[in-house]
Amino acid sequence: MCEWRPLETAPRDGSRLDVWTENGIRYIDVFWHHGPDFPQGAFVFYDIHLRDYIDVDDATHWMPRPAPPNVEKAP
Repeated sequence: MCEWRPLETAPRDGSRLDVWTENGIRYIDVFWHHGPDFPQGAFVFYDIHLRDYIDVDDATHWMPRPAPPNVEKAP
């Protein structure tokens, strides 16, 4: 299991991350994004219901996403 790391050390290459906020909320699949709404760049997630990027501006820590489980396929 990975440890939480300060957000300042998070990769800004589009990698998917888990982040923790100052309000005690964990967001998954967060990534660094540049775009018209975020010209300086921001850690965001895509909300499928709003069909928009949501800025996680109160994030304080991050960790890599955990590895997926090993699932054996049926023969």
